[in-house]
Amino acid sequence: MNKISNQKSKGNNRLVGRCIYCGDTNELSKEHIVPKGLFGEHTLSEASCKKCRNITSSFEKYVLRNMYLSTRATLNAPTKHPENRPDKFPLTVEKDGVKEEIFISTNSYPVIVPVVYFRKPRHVGNYVYRKGISVIGTSIAISSKIYELKKKYGFDSVILPFEFRNEFARLLAKIAYGMTVLQYGLENIEEVYVLPSILGVSEDIGYWVGCAEDNPVHKKLPRENFWYRVNIGTTRANEIRAKIRLLPRYGNTPEYLVIVGRLKDTADK
Repeated sequence: MNKISNQKSKGNNRLVGRCIYCGDTNELSKEHIVPKGLFGEHTLSEASCKKCRNITSSFEKYVLRNMYLSTRATLNAPTKHPENRPDKFPLTVEKDGVKEEIFISTNSYPVIVPVVYFRKPRHVGNYVYRKGISVIGTSIAISSKIYELKKKYGFDSVILPFEFRNEFARLLAKIAYGMTVLQYGLENIEEVYVLPSILGVSEDIGYWVGCAEDNPVHKKLPRENFWYRVNIGTTRANEIRAKIRLLPRYGNTPEYLVIVGRLKDTADK
């Protein structure tokens, strides 16, 4: 079960009729707002042209095939090529100060959810900003299977299984923008702040994307019975803001804040 916050959305789908990124009307395809590989159910029909689809697919593939590869396999998340899903995964562990890589079958592998912490978006935070986005911490949310593996292999701890890159922040921006279109309609959006970063033509992703809290590493959030949650709202100045949690049913995953853009004054809120 997944959740968005406002009943004004057109269910789980909205027909757009032009590319939400560049406005083109040729070779349009369905846009999965949250990747299908992360249990995404919300879509926009006829909403992405071939050129823009190639751009967004590139960072989505990085996130799905690197950060969330084992996560998706152990959760049996949707995939276009189930025959290519590995039957075992490496687990980097530490025992008595020595790192070691062991291979665990997919059935026995723990659910490992990578967690990345950012500062607040610079748009709402008071700090010196240059470009990109700064990681202020990483961790993992992990299932109880890890205790069985610790007992079996005798290791002390697990090493973070992923490398963070800006692609994850761009994915958050894309999710927030897509949900905004679903909820309000493309015709009601005046300006999209995150669009240049989504398309990779600017390096200001950290100005618009970050964690929702000042000290997210120390903010403990409860589990939620959703694969993902996206709450869309507006300020008095019509600024669109989205709060996102991915896989909140698996531990203390953070809440991200995306400053999407601005609605037209005449938009129905």
